[in-house]
Amino acid sequence: MLRPGFIWGRDHGYLAACGQQIGRLHVVIGPFSHLPLTHVDNCADLFARAAADPRAIGQTLNVVDGPGNRIWSYLGDHLKHSGQGGFRIPMPYTVAIGIVRLAFATILKRNEKLPHVLIPCRFESRLKPLRYTNRRAQELLGWRPPFDYAECLRRSYGPGGPA
Repeated sequence: MLRPGFIWGRDHGYLAACGQQIGRLHVVIGPFSHLPLTHVDNCADLFARAAADPRAIGQTLNVVDGPGNRIWSYLGDHLKHSGQGGFRIPMPYTVAIGIVRLAFATILKRNEKLPHVLIPCRFESRLKPLRYTNRRAQELLGWRPPFDYAECLRRSYGPGGPA
């Protein structure tokens, strides 16, 4: 079983875990949390290796490139390299989940339909800071992501890059 983190690549750089976008404003929830990222090319490499290696049978492996970039810096790189631009506003996760729970309790009493980001369980599944490691893939299969973050940026945002 392979469990990819957030897969990113050409034309797919903005991730749901980056926060909430409102026009050119990006509310970055838990800006110092690490994203469990895997670039599409690195992800495909591990899938191919696991499919061909009998040691992977019956194993559960997280498909992440490493410890992950912080949300703040990853979003900054995305905005810069995509040409999208915008402004980032940091918001601690604990403050954000408190606001969501308060809004949910208040609006729920009026029986109104809520946006997904204001439903606590959906908010948490999208934005709760979690840590994943590729340690098992390294130990079991000797896997290392073939492309580092700088190369993944080039492949995703550079002219004519793969992915």
